[in-house]
Amino acid sequence: MVGRQVNVYLKEKNYEAVRKMVGPRQISRYIDRALEEKLGKDQAKEREQFQQKLRAAYMSVAQNRKIQKELEIWDEAVDDYINKNPCLVISNNTQNEADDLIVVAPITTDNITHVEPFEVYVKNTPETGLDEPSKIQFTYPITIDKELRLVGQKCLGIASRGIMEEAKIA
Repeated sequence: MVGRQVNVYLKEKNYEAVRKMVGPRQISRYIDRALEEKLGKDQAKEREQFQQKLRAAYMSVAQNRKIQKELEIWDEAVDDYINKNPCLVISNNTQNEADDLIVVAPITTDNITHVEPFEVYVKNTPETGLDEPSKIQFTYPITIDKELRLVGQKCLGIASRGIMEEAKIA
């Protein structure tokens, strides 16, 4: 690490902060140095196990680096036991970045001719990425695990701020 001194006790929980500090290219060198200081050179087995855990955690983060943002529409993230529906991320970006769980509102094409006062109609535009006109069901917010529900799914598009303004009224 050129010109930097990092004095951090390395734990699994603060791994992300360490990764941001030292960068992905220097993470292996930093892990080696921190583990030698913490565990000592004679505790090679524990050191290797801890190193593997940290590298696995880093790879998991790197593979799912896309952080879901507020107002993004994701494909097939909500499963209602009959079919899979897209959803709108309604939790704020701070929570989405820091937590494994996010809050979404399901989007459906069922009974689109009748939109309740507590639902919001959404057109199928290139911006939203939806195939058909739909409605967002804000009365059914769902907390989902990003890793379980969104890995392998794609972001279809982004809802406008106008949709969120309509949601506040609904």
